[in-house]
Amino acid sequence: MWCYCSGWDLTETYHLIKKNSVDWNLTLICDSPINGIILWIDFGTNTAAEINILNGLGEMFNKQTNCDVHFQFQDLESIGAHANILSTGSPVFAAMFRSSYLESKSRIVIIDDIDPEVFKQLLIFLYTGKAPRLKEKNIVRPLYEVADKYGVLILKNECIKVLQTQLSTENVIDILVWSHSFPLPNLFEIAMQFFLENSRELCSQPQWMSFMKNHPELCLQANQRMAALLPPSKKRAI
Repeated sequence: MWCYCSGWDLTETYHLIKKNSVDWNLTLICDSPINGIILWIDFGTNTAAEINILNGLGEMFNKQTNCDVHFQFQDLESIGAHANILSTGSPVFAAMFRSSYLESKSRIVIIDDIDPEVFKQLLIFLYTGKAPRLKEKNIVRPLYEVADKYGVLILKNECIKVLQTQLSTENVIDILVWSHSFPLPNLFEIAMQFFLENSRELCSQPQWMSFMKNHPELCLQANQRMAALLPPSKKRAI
């Protein structure tokens, strides 16, 4: 909640002040002669209690406190976590830790197909609802794949939103191929529209040749979409 307060005595100059109900820090917004109090409530904002809980969970992960499960990677790096928290956010982890698999007994999970930093972003999200490196271009697609593998739907949606904002002439062909392979029809269509809008530039780039060679069916689909945008040819008079 934010509270905007102005002074009561109109004989002086007052300031519009923003108060954050979590820490009650004051922020000067602007000079204002308006008399009264303006109250704005953002129902999408976490309460102080919720924020404290999320911060506490984040600290518990960062400090690796009382971890009862460990993920070990190819480079022998190990990251600890808490089975109950992971099970709450991921149906795959929930099944893993209640099953009779070796993982549920030893609580050591071998991860040999995921980059440790990408996996760490997944874990942080399960603790705090945020992935700090989500918007990094070398993280977001692998992070989507990991979120898909472990059934973390909210994180998958967040990754898709970021990918939509990052479309460019440098990466749109890669995004087309990637979104087609999953498949992700909504992202694919957005990428296709971007491709069509920039087709003149893209068709002269080196990756277009690689696209035609390695993905002929998808390239044909793109060509058909481009052809559909051309005006109909006029018949020659005999």
